Amino acid sequence: MKPLYIGMLFSGALLALALGSGLPQSDSTVQAASQAESQRKRILGQDLVPTGTLYSPGVSVGHTIYVAGLQGTDPRTHKLPQAFDQEVRNALNNVGEVLKDGGMGYDDVVSVQIFLIDISQFQAVNEIYKEYFKAPLPARSTVQVSKLSLGSRIEISAVAQRQIPDHGR
Repeated sequence: MKPLYIGMLFSGALLALALGSGLPQSDSTVQAASQAESQRKRILGQDLVPTGTLYSPGVSVGHTIYVAGLQGTDPRTHKLPQAFDQEVRNALNNVGEVLKDGGMGYDDVVSVQIFLIDISQFQAVNEIYKEYFKAPLPARSTVQVSKLSLGSRIEISAVAQRQIPDHGR
């Protein structure tokens, strides 16, 4: 990971030198600037978690968004609802808010991980899940875990990839 970070710093330093020098900028210099900017890490969805929470709800790097495991808490009160179906909807809506904050949507999701404390609720989750995700569906894992924080019954994480036009390639 460090070589990528150093490479990003190096290309950014070269870009700053080129741009600050008043020298003519080639297409490759502009492309390097765009690539360096797109690789910058951005935190998303900070309004979804209480202040002081020790994780980021989402991180955008380049054309990819990594959504942390989000539970079905109400984003305003940070409390879990009593009804399981509302908890599922809240979790999926929370994922959607992180995606939206990064300029993406459910159609951009390529992978989903669902953690349930009771695997018998799998079918109930599927009924709600299909309201959010349409074909082509993302890859998905669903597993039962013994316990989740806050007394949650479900947690959902995801990875989304921005679609890049191929311009006829």
